[in-house]
Amino acid sequence: MRRFYLYRRNGIYYAKITTPSGVSLSGRSTKTQNRDEALLKVAEWLKDGVPTGRKRIPKPVELAADLPAILKAIKKSDIDTEGAMSIVSALRERELVDFGVTKSGPGREKFIPFLARFWDLERSPYLKDKIAHGHKITQKYCREALQKIERHWKAFFGNTIPLNAVTRKELREFSIALHEKRLTSSTINNIMIVGTSALKWAYTERIIPIDPTEGLITFTGEGKSRDILTEEEIEALFQVNWQEKRAYIAALVSLTTGIRSGEIRALRWDSIRDDVLDVSYSWNDTEGLKCPKNGEPRRAPLLPEIRTLLLELLEKSPWAKSQENPFIFYGEKPDRPCSGELFRRNLLRAIKETANNPLGWSEEPHNGDSQLWAIKGEKNSFGDLVGEWSEPERVEGLKSTDGEKTEIRNHYFEYRYLCSETKPEKPTGIVIEGRNIDFHSFRHIYAARMADRMAADKVAKVTGHRSKAAAKIYQEHVTKRIMTEAAFEAAEEFGKVLQFARKGA
Repeated sequence: MRRFYLYRRNGIYYAKITTPSGVSLSGRSTKTQNRDEALLKVAEWLKDGVPTGRKRIPKPVELAADLPAILKAIKKSDIDTEGAMSIVSALRERELVDFGVTKSGPGREKFIPFLARFWDLERSPYLKDKIAHGHKITQKYCREALQKIERHWKAFFGNTIPLNAVTRKELREFSIALHEKRLTSSTINNIMIVGTSALKWAYTERIIPIDPTEGLITFTGEGKSRDILTEEEIEALFQVNWQEKRAYIAALVSLTTGIRSGEIRALRWDSIRDDVLDVSYSWNDTEGLKCPKNGEPRRAPLLPEIRTLLLELLEKSPWAKSQENPFIFYGEKPDRPCSGELFRRNLLRAIKETANNPLGWSEEPHNGDSQLWAIKGEKNSFGDLVGEWSEPERVEGLKSTDGEKTEIRNHYFEYRYLCSETKPEKPTGIVIEGRNIDFHSFRHIYAARMADRMAADKVAKVTGHRSKAAAKIYQEHVTKRIMTEAAFEAAEEFGKVLQFARKGA
């Protein structure tokens, strides 16, 4: 077999070189019209290597023939989608391509429908595999994932992009777009993991040729922590009138035991013991009764006063006599407790009530040994305060119009009175604007207070936190209070020293 042969094109000699294995390289120009010079050039190539690539780097004939051989094999072989994926993956490993798109196969499925199927408990092979291996996947978690897909992923990627066309650049731009919406780091990471988990799985299952999530950076920084009410705010909250007894008692249960809203709703007659609550279940509107969040039943201390309230509430249940083990926080149907929304809605109403009817201030003026003060506030037809109460003003004499409501438009002015020797502060009620206060805050209040009196691991056993680290989160609230107390005590103890220090400064 000849190693090469020459041919002319437009007067220039070209060489066609053949490897010992029989693979022929494409014709290469010797850049000369002289046959002897062309022969010398080819002999040089056979000895030192054939120039290849844009930079004309010499390579041995065998290596220079690899690409033509590969291309020839690809063109002649019966390659399926999986084989094409292997080729692209090999190119990816050598960093010769960033991504690849196959013409057919599962990777061509539209990205957003793929995500929706991935987080569907009934259709997802990924979720079925996780559950089969003992992992806990709830319908609630999947429902929240689908909501994130609809609200964020679909809004950014649309409905047309194929699964195998999603790139790292687009994922990075998506995460930055979420950050520009001023979402917290933890919220962004939770949104991102809905899509990145699906993409990683698709790569592992060889549905797509590369993993576009590789190298993505997660967001760091503190998430928006849940705030807790002060001692004064808690006292005010439970002194106002709550319109719904179930919400009032549920708030007291959470405040004094630290159990979650779903665990409160799941309480039934047999959950009440002499001095503890049996927290064996949690209620989810989708799945009904299920294990508590961390999968472990536990007991929570039950104060006598709270036990009495629970038993009284149970007696008021319309299902107390017809059900063998009725829910304490009953709902409209015998087999379902009340909604969590009932707790949330009435908590917000009670918080608003602390401003509508400030403690200590009366609707009617009355005589007393102290000076009488009055405030005026504008209220709407629902009795809610519009804006703020006015600054307290002295009332020199009682008039017949005092205590009456003055109509203005659809609103009215209302007056309140208080006896005090000194000017009282303007009542504000509990202000939650800019604070992350909700029903779950009662659980945080309990944990924070108990962390001041008990070791973190003991608090975790009562509240159901999985680790000591989780319970130690509440030490921050404790530290703030301790620092305030320490500053006060230090000022009392070292006040004289500070006076001397100021004189000597």
